[in-house]
Amino acid sequence: MQKKTSPSTNEALASTLLPAVQVRSVIEKLVRSGAIKGDKAEKWEERIKAGEEVKELQQQAEGGNALAMNELACRFGSGEGVKRDKTKERYWHLKAAQNGSLRALTNLAMCLDQKSNPDQMGMLYFMEAAAGGDAYACIKLAEKFVNGSPGVAADQALAKRWYTKALACKALPPDDEDKEAAEEWLSVNADVEATWKCIKWKS
Repeated sequence: MQKKTSPSTNEALASTLLPAVQVRSVIEKLVRSGAIKGDKAEKWEERIKAGEEVKELQQQAEGGNALAMNELACRFGSGEGVKRDKTKERYWHLKAAQNGSLRALTNLAMCLDQKSNPDQMGMLYFMEAAAGGDAYACIKLAEKFVNGSPGVAADQALAKRWYTKALACKALPPDDEDKEAAEEWLSVNADVEATWKCIKWKS
């Protein structure tokens, strides 16, 4: 039989437990009032702030803001300020892409490009985003062609095409890490024939 008194005060313990949501609400109020301080309070403040940011993003996303849709999707993917939800992550990346966000199209491709069971639409979205000028999508495509991947045969010429394209992207240029990766591969593989020219298609 379990004891029903506090081990520290020997006073009777409550026989019912508060719902987790109610407990969180009480803690948040104590943190906001300054009653709880220290490292734990700072972590709760960060959590509260992240939650408020998610609410704001949700409102903007539902109002048609593509950038907010993409960021909201990322939050559902990382669990920052909200419970992780892969379904909602894909949903908001798709909505953002449909509303013109190029990076969301790449992110959607990433969601669908599961190593164990890749969705063919992921490859199509990578292609579209890369052709549209997202350097990160170009890098991901190049990586696929370097060693091959499910449904994609290794092709060094195509790898060279997309690494070269990544360095030339203007819509979403490569960050330092992607630029370094592309330049390093192109330098090491300088002998690979450039059978694809990095040019704009004629209409």
